[in-house]
Amino acid sequence: MAKKVNIKELARRYTTAVFDLAKSTNSLNAIAKDLEKLEDLIKSEASIQKFLTSPVVSETEQTSVVREIGKSQGFNSLTVNFLLIIVRNGRLQYLREIAKAFRERIAEENGEIRVEVISAQKLSPTQVKQVAEDLSVKTGKKVMLDESVKPEIIGGLIIKIGSKMFDFSIKSRLNKLKNQLKNVS
Repeated sequence: MAKKVNIKELARRYTTAVFDLAKSTNSLNAIAKDLEKLEDLIKSEASIQKFLTSPVVSETEQTSVVREIGKSQGFNSLTVNFLLIIVRNGRLQYLREIAKAFRERIAEENGEIRVEVISAQKLSPTQVKQVAEDLSVKTGKKVMLDESVKPEIIGGLIIKIGSKMFDFSIKSRLNKLKNQLKNVS
């Protein structure tokens, strides 16, 4: 029976290794930007995501593609070497989690906190600014927002700060009301 991978622990280990090296070479922001570019590329190109995470694609092929992406996107050499280690260890399917852990580690280093905000529709720049300011006051830290849109929440917001989630969505409120009405009858 295969041992289950603790993805958060795995991401933390990879992040710790590259973070210390990147910090000593003043490459933190470059690597963070490279990883963000790579994530955006993977999100926009489903074929790249399938290729990079497929168990049937050989390590040699993945290495070649990672090198080519690094070259075409102008990645820092430390980023490319970091990605090649991930490929060599067969962990490329966890790239999103590793990149997220790296961003969180940088934010921690800078006294910032990353907050995921989910809304039913894209927030305006004014709304984003207001949410960030309100959360900054509540947390006492500079807030970096990761926004996503999920129309199924109908309205309102879902806010995730670390392991805590605050659900202010219309869907959640309707579900609570539905459960209350069930209990009445």
